[in-house]
Amino acid sequence: MYATAATQMLDLSRATAQAPAFGTTQGLILDLTLDTTPYMWLCSPIPTGANGDNPTASLGYVTITQIAPMSGTITATFQYLPLET
Repeated sequence: MYATAATQMLDLSRATAQAPAFGTTQGLILDLTLDTTPYMWLCSPIPTGANGDNPTASLGYVTITQIAPMSGTITATFQYLPLET
């Protein structure tokens, strides 16, 4: 999950099994790789991020890549809670 579309595009060249560089990836809110069953994850603590667009928008930019050999639908659920207006 990314703060801006530009950050998302810049990160597309990173290999899916390669961790982001620690402390240098600006705009990366969450990087999660599920490669072992069950393919489910409850984030704890809950990640806090912000949209980095100017002007700020109620958007989150998400890239989902299927890396495990599986069939069926991939479902991702996100809840948005504004912390300020």
